[in-house]
Amino acid sequence: MGGGPSRPSSATPQIDGAGPSKRPRLDPSPLHPDAAIDPALAGSQDMVASTSAMANGVSRPASSHSLMPNGKSPDGHVDPEVLEIRFASKPYIPRTTDAAAPLRDPRRAAIVTAICRGDEPLPIVDQIRDIAPDNPALNVDVDLVLDDQGHTALHLAASMARYPIVNALIANGADVHRGNYNGETALVRACLATHNADQQTFQLLVAALHPSIRTLDSSRRSVLHHIVASAGVKGRASAARYYLDQIFYWIAQHQGGEFRSIVDLQDENGDTALNIAALVGNRSLVRTLLDVGANRILPNNLGLRPGDFGVETEVRKS
Repeated sequence: MGGGPSRPSSATPQIDGAGPSKRPRLDPSPLHPDAAIDPALAGSQDMVASTSAMANGVSRPASSHSLMPNGKSPDGHVDPEVLEIRFASKPYIPRTTDAAAPLRDPRRAAIVTAICRGDEPLPIVDQIRDIAPDNPALNVDVDLVLDDQGHTALHLAASMARYPIVNALIANGADVHRGNYNGETALVRACLATHNADQQTFQLLVAALHPSIRTLDSSRRSVLHHIVASAGVKGRASAARYYLDQIFYWIAQHQGGEFRSIVDLQDENGDTALNIAALVGNRSLVRTLLDVGANRILPNNLGLRPGDFGVETEVRKS
């Protein structure tokens, strides 16, 4: 790669919405498609329920064509809406109000406790429905804010690897694009914890939350930015590699290998995921990003490129 012509800088994608210790991998990655899948989990993607047409009492517009749970239409084509870049939807409670108010509600605290324990999903959904929505325009709010960071039940269940609860919430209209007060989706929050890596079940979560793969937070960071940044935290590199492999495997298998629309996204500082991976010094993530076509000469707002952090050297060695 080092001897070839330089790639031109990628154009900034159009964004919809308003801006504001190592363990073996059981699952295939886009670079290792023949790797074995844990038989106990094979076929579990079929458990993913389709999103309800009525979400939190508000009708969602129907797609232009019927979609299967993997985001493809029956003829095998990827739905263009799944590939769109957008910002996370915002919690109803403004951050400027008393953020600690949800913490003082014993009913919301009981929901958090039930999710942490991994209780049966449907009673948890019923508990949420029994609480009057913060948004008076809704009769029921499955995306009810449960803590002082703006997290919903979907955020908490995803980060705790409670897949049955995640599935039940989505089936009852939970918004996979809903962000917390920082705009972080349930998929992002899952990648900032190690529970899904410890249980090797992240592929189930990606199958359920895949429409939010290209949903950005309020700092314009994608799930890729968050994954590679977490690799800089002590003890998190192995989990980060696992998460990145699973995201890329889903894109390769279910979204036609459309990496271009996400791999070079720049956050508010102009950093791409490759820039951050190079900065934290994780060679494995650098190689993975380069293998799906990441631009190694795209500068951030300070003019720093991935090569300034050692990517050029890494490419010549590989």
